[in-house]
This record gives sequence, structure tokens and C-alpha cells, in this order.
Amino acid sequence: MAQEKDSLTLEMERLDRLGDSMYKERLKRESTFQDMLDNTAREIEKIKSKSNDQAVADATAEVLRRREKEQASKRKKYWTGFIILLVIATTSGIYMNRKKYKA
Repeated sequence: MAQEKDSLTLEMERLDRLGDSMYKERLKRESTFQDMLDNTAREIEKIKSKSNDQAVADATAEVLRRREKEQASKRKKYWTGFIILLVIATTSGIYMNRKKYKA
């Protein structure tokens, strides 16, 4: 009977160690799996961030292109108006000079 108890106790200790070992192995696998998930999530965030950065850069470039077009258009209108004013001023001066000499 004592021998059976010792044998049973030894078997229980062996099974307990085996259970502990299996539990540790399961924790290690879960930890590895969680690390993989975390790495994948970081990679996805990095890709999304790059994509967002590219979208922001494209939008900024588009806004700058539009602004430059608008500025060029404004400069063109300004210079056209200035040249028309010079032509009018010059023609009026010539007309006034002719009228002055005719009189």
C-alpha cells in the first residue's frame, strides 16, 4: 500500500511537471503568436501611414499647382491691363500732340 502511494505520488508529480511543461509551451506559443500579430499590425500601420503621407503630399502638390496657376493668371491679367493702359496713355498723348499742333 505504501509502495502504491509512493508510485502514485511519483506519477502525480510527473503528470504535474508534464502539465507545467505543457502550460509553459502553450504560453510560449501564444506569446510567439501575439508577437507575430503585433508585428503584422505594426507593418499594416506603417503601410497605412506611408499611404496617408503620400496622399497628403499629392494633395499638397495639387494645391500648390493650382495656386501657381492662379498666380500666373493674376499676373497675366495685371500685365495685360498695364499694357492696355500704356497703349491708351501713349495713343492719347500722340492724339493730344497732333491736336495741339493742328490748332
